[in-house]
Formats: sequence, C-alpha cells, structure tokens
Amino acid sequence: MTKNKDKNLAQLTQKKYRAKYLSHPEGWGIAYPEDIDLPREVMVPRKHNLGARTGDIVEIKVSFQGKGRKGGDVRAHVLEIAKPAPRTIVGTLETNGADWLVRPDGRNPVDIYIVDPAKKTGAELGSKVVANVFDRCDPQGIPYVEIEHELGTAGDLAAETRSMIYKYGLVESFPKKVIELASQAASVPIDLEDREDLTRRTIVTIDPPDARDFDDAISIERQKDGFELGVHIADVSFYVRPGTPIDEHARERGTSVYFPHRVLPMLPQELSNGVCSLQEGVIRPTLSAFIAYDKSGQVRATRFSESVIKSSKRLTYIQAQELIDGGAADIDEKIIALLRDMDTLARSIESRRRRDGMIHLDLPEVNIELSIDGSVAAAAKADDSYTHKII
Repeated sequence: MTKNKDKNLAQLTQKKYRAKYLSHPEGWGIAYPEDIDLPREVMVPRKHNLGARTGDIVEIKVSFQGKGRKGGDVRAHVLEIAKPAPRTIVGTLETNGADWLVRPDGRNPVDIYIVDPAKKTGAELGSKVVANVFDRCDPQGIPYVEIEHELGTAGDLAAETRSMIYKYGLVESFPKKVIELASQAASVPIDLEDREDLTRRTIVTIDPPDARDFDDAISIERQKDGFELGVHIADVSFYVRPGTPIDEHARERGTSVYFPHRVLPMLPQELSNGVCSLQEGVIRPTLSAFIAYDKSGQVRATRFSESVIKSSKRLTYIQAQELIDGGAADIDEKIIALLRDMDTLARSIESRRRRDGMIHLDLPEVNIELSIDGSVAAAAKADDSYTHKII
C-alpha cells in the first residue's frame, strides 16, 4: 500500500497543472489547481512564483514536503504564466509631494501605485480612476500606472458604482444579437397542454416594495389533515435554451448585480422584467413544487410539476401582513384566506422547528434610504413583518 502511495505521489510530481494564482502582499502566493487530484489550495513560495500576479492563470508543478499529501505539505512551482490577468486597477487619485498616486480600492497586493507623469491625463485630485499597471517600478519599487478613465469624484454614488463595475469586470450592455434573440424568445407562445394548468388557483407574489421582477409565487390548498403548499418559480429555461447566445452570455454574467438606484440584469429586460417575471394577471410558465404538511408542520409528501400560473395579486410584505391582521374591503376574500392559511402553516412549521432545537437569531436590520444624489437621507429599522418568515 505504501509503495502504491509513493508511486502516486511520484506521478503527481511529474505532471504540469493549470491553476489560478492569488498573490499575497508578502510576495508568496496561492495556486488554485483545476485538477481534482490536488488540494484546492497550494502554497507557492516567493522564489518560485515567476512574478505571477493575482488573477493570472499559471502552469505549475508540485512537490511534497515530507511524506504526506495534506494541505500544508504541498508546494507549487510556477513554470509559466499561461494567461495574464488584465493589468488594470480601480482606485482614488492622491498626491504625495510632486508625485501623483493611485490608492487601489479593496484588498490589493500593492498598497499604492505611482502615476507615470507622462500618462496622468487630466484627472483631478480625489477622482476615482481606472489605471493600467506597467511592469516597471520607480526606484522604491512602487509600480507605475497610466490613467485610462476618470470615473468621477470619490464618494459620489455614480462614481462609486462605476468603479465597482470596472473593478469586477461587470458588463453593462448586452450584445445586439442577444437583445434580438431575447425579443424573439419573449414572443414564444405557451403550450398549455404540455404543462399543469394552475391559472384558476389563487396565487400571489410577496416582495419588497421596490422589487422590479417577481420570480416566485405561492399558493396553498386546505386538506383534511393540513395544507398543500405550492411554490412556483418562474421557468426561465422555457425562454432561455441551453447553448444559445442568451444562455452563454448569461453564464458569463453569472448573476444580476444590484446597486443603489441601478441593476445590471443577467438577462435582457425583455426577459428579466418581462416574460420571466410573474406579473399580476398574466399567464407565465413556472416550475412548481408542492409540499403537503400535516397540522403539526411535518412534511407528508412532495411532488414537482412544469406548470403555468396567473398571479392573482402582487403584494408587498407590509401589505400582506396588514391583510392577515385585518383584511381590506377591496381585496378578494380568497387572497385574504390564502394569506391567513399561509400564516397558520408558517407558525406551525416554526413551532415544530423550535421543538426540534432550532436556534433563532433575532438580529436587527437597518434600511438605508438614499437621496437622488446618492447621499444618505435616512436610516430606519427594516420591516420585520412575520410575512418575511412566511416567504
């Protein structure tokens, strides 16, 4: 067995591996190999990093200190920088005597960069800037940069938002082809025969008041010994097929990114805020999960379905709580009954969880209200209606 293990170690040390590199301010680094035979993180000594910087894709060889294969026993030697990371930083423009400096945002292997006097352009003191990093340094070892873009004054909401977009390589606009395909996909008719028709059920969405898209809805049906809960999620795959340009572009984005006063959606607006949003009174394709609970909040059965729904009402958390507590003359009684049944079920599930030893952390949250110019206008305790727990 020992011979086989030694043989495996020898084989690992003979191969080259591709990895992503993260540099440490002290000069050493960490390689994240793609090969699952190696640990997730492998330390790279400073003398073996070949000048690699954070984000570089590198080719490495490994060695083992001692006879173990556990975490700290493995060391990597960078053989080649296969794909350098973009050599740009985002930071704030400062001065130190006659020198103009860029202090990068967030954590960075280098604390400060010096602006090449010939590459300063017209950026002003205190500006947020995007700068390209040179491979050369000043006599003190501070890397030189040239300013590529000025984003605005540091602290300004628009400038700070743009700096996050540049820093993390976020994409603001969609390719023309993706927009065209999204418009075509949005017009695809829904074949009701191939999906479970839930359009006659009372179904609601409950979201914050400023929500722009509604991706989940709920329903509930009384049964002899409890309830059947329906959770209905917008079926994005009905409109976004695997391997299409829309799908590939969404994969590159990974997620929607939310900023104060702005959002960079993963999908074009025709989809994200249109046909993939469970808007009130509109038929939408969904994926539904049905969970049957008994009166004590225990799960009895589950099933799943490709379905279509038509949301009966778009509610906020506060509106839903007000309807549970007192009702309203202009709201359908079926909606009020649904909400109160949801409240009953949620409380029985919570009681069951508490009996089973659930830990409840009552941590206060604060909502920050911003003015149009991005400054803080007010701060208040966040809404803690029980409807948040229901959802």
